[in-house]
Amino acid sequence: MENVVLIIGIVLAVFGGISLVLPWLAKRGVNVPGFLSGTAAVLRTAETAVEGLYGLTANPAFALGGRIIEYAKQAVNAAEQLYKASQIEADERKQAAAELVYEFIALAGMEVTPDVEKVVDGCIEAAVWALPKSR
Repeated sequence: MENVVLIIGIVLAVFGGISLVLPWLAKRGVNVPGFLSGTAAVLRTAETAVEGLYGLTANPAFALGGRIIEYAKQAVNAAEQLYKASQIEADERKQAAAELVYEFIALAGMEVTPDVEKVVDGCIEAAVWALPKSR
């Protein structure tokens, strides 16, 4: 909730600043419409550059890595819940999470290779590390 209030405050401050600065610049003789159209041209160029970079990162390997990260987060949370519900032992959590990730991967129609297994293992470790620590 605090983040939402902060974001709304920032947006209001930006729009408030723009509504004060643009008339002030116009009074000082600055060609505001020309400035804004130049800014629009720069933004279009930036958009083209970003789209080009997206084409480079649309590599299937990047997409697979992002999916595995998300699968690992969900699987670790699921394994933790199974442990808390006494359905698995503490030392079975990693294996349960890995099996769930491999099921996700199979459902997505992806192949599990030794490299994918290494990535899955690392993602599970990272997801476990990111879990809230209990005292």
